[in-house]
Amino acid sequence: MLLFWIAFATASAAEEPCYGHAWDDRVDSDHFWVEWEPDAITEEQAFDIASYAEAARTVYVDEMAWALTERAVVYSVTDTDGPGIGGLAQTRPCGGEQVPRIELYMGTYRDTTAHNVTAHELGHGSQYAYMGQYLDSVASWLWWMEGVATWMATQADDNVDEWAAESLGYLDNPHLALHHGVGGFLVQEQSEHMYGTAVLARYMEEVWGGTDAVRATWEWGATYSGEEIWFPDAVQGAGLEFDAFWTRWMATATVVDMGWGDVLEQGARPVRVVTRLPSSGAPPEGRLPQGLGMSVIRFDPEAGEEGRSLEVTFEGDPSPRWHVVLVRAEGAQPGSRVLDFVPLEVDEDGRASGWLSGFEGDVVGFLVVSPETRTVGEFDYVWTAELARGRGLMEGTVVLVETPGAGCGCVAGGLGGSWEGLALLLLAAPLRRRLGMGSGRQPPQEGEPLSLT
Repeated sequence: MLLFWIAFATASAAEEPCYGHAWDDRVDSDHFWVEWEPDAITEEQAFDIASYAEAARTVYVDEMAWALTERAVVYSVTDTDGPGIGGLAQTRPCGGEQVPRIELYMGTYRDTTAHNVTAHELGHGSQYAYMGQYLDSVASWLWWMEGVATWMATQADDNVDEWAAESLGYLDNPHLALHHGVGGFLVQEQSEHMYGTAVLARYMEEVWGGTDAVRATWEWGATYSGEEIWFPDAVQGAGLEFDAFWTRWMATATVVDMGWGDVLEQGARPVRVVTRLPSSGAPPEGRLPQGLGMSVIRFDPEAGEEGRSLEVTFEGDPSPRWHVVLVRAEGAQPGSRVLDFVPLEVDEDGRASGWLSGFEGDVVGFLVVSPETRTVGEFDYVWTAELARGRGLMEGTVVLVETPGAGCGCVAGGLGGSWEGLALLLLAAPLRRRLGMGSGRQPPQEGEPLSLT
């Protein structure tokens, strides 16, 4: 082991950091310095951190084609009394360039956590290569900074469990507004929701064009660094059609129908689980959807019947623009497949109606609604649902998995290719911290108090 560290130190030669050092104890690698407060870490642990940073840099720059400074970056480690490891990535002006400087707050050193936090903070460093001064990036979209850095860390260290734990912050509270600023750190649910948007970045990667699609939002966002960036604009700026992107996400999030979905404890948490029809309701107090938040109503198989369709009406506050989607899935467990979904047309009064054909067997149905608005606040809605006969596949249905008796008039599956193809297909139809492993909360069951209509 000692020979390895000697060889590592001999082969490594980072330039001096332009902003200097804070501590005398330090080691360097090709691109990084790791320095530490006395007794905060050992020299071996410092070499570990440098090695993790180099590995993450290779993934971000060489494999994912993200920008990152060529100047030396310092990881400065200080001792804390806490049990975990925290981090903060800032920038310092150096010769006309904003160069990242990363602080690690070391409680109890744990190898996997050190790897993850090191990679997460360097993800911020890559973001600053586009946005410049770190406070400009914070002002533009702090929530996307945290979600994307969490997603990037998983690319670097393959720690899917950490990604899953963080993603629950979004999935457990999907009704919360998508955009959060610095004040979000003062509210636990909002802070967790920011990091949890890693699941949204993963969706963009898996469905809409790989890691290039996520990077494209930052390349586009660089032009607006320091200004608040509206996510639909960034999606459009990345070359995607937002309505197609968002309605597919609403369907996907119900069961997280993605490659890593089965490691999660839950999909997007419903505000209501319906086990018999007809039924009606409204979101419970405190769970009304906010801007680009989502509200999910789940219809379990026992509510269905052979040869019947699930017919739903929606009426929402007319002030925002609503996205309303009906979804059929093969089950309710995370990682289940979405069979098909249909975006409903919402009129100027906030009303929509539609149906899911084939609501029978083990099929699970979902009604998902999302107000697209910058306005801070909550938006009310009501819904009704019943079983209907004689309903074929609704026009505009996007079929992801062919099932017997699916009929015609649908958009075929095969959506796993390029994001350009998917867009055309859908348009043809109308401070870093560790989180716990989830709340363990269950969705409200049929019969619990709800505001009924």
